Amino acid sequence: MMRLLAGAGLLILAMAGCGGAGPGATPASSTGPALGSEFTLRVGERAVVEDLGVGFDAVREDSRCPRGKQCVWEGDAIVVVSLASPPNGASTTAELHTNPKFARTTEYARYRVELVDLNVPGDALTVRVTGR
Repeated sequence: MMRLLAGAGLLILAMAGCGGAGPGATPASSTGPALGSEFTLRVGERAVVEDLGVGFDAVREDSRCPRGKQCVWEGDAIVVVSLASPPNGASTTAELHTNPKFARTTEYARYRVELVDLNVPGDALTVRVTGR
């Protein structure tokens, strides 16, 4: 019985050391992307650049020309990103476009967030965060 209790105690301690990360949680990093560098997020992931949290929430719409096809219009994808400064503070969302005829950047706090690329099929977003 004592062995069972000791084993259960060790299991509880090991789980507590995991930092509470559950399924679907974005792994914590001691250092995030550098200001001005490009970085890639998958849907549901978050990164922290200085004191700005950036999350890739969803692709709201995607009318881009499919790979390997020839289209009259290049189309556009609308990406929803969440922004928070400080990273665990109040947040807002912004919509960024892949088509340069529409808004590819947004400003929040003292930062500018730019959509650099959205892969096809739309599950990996590359962004750059710079100071204003």
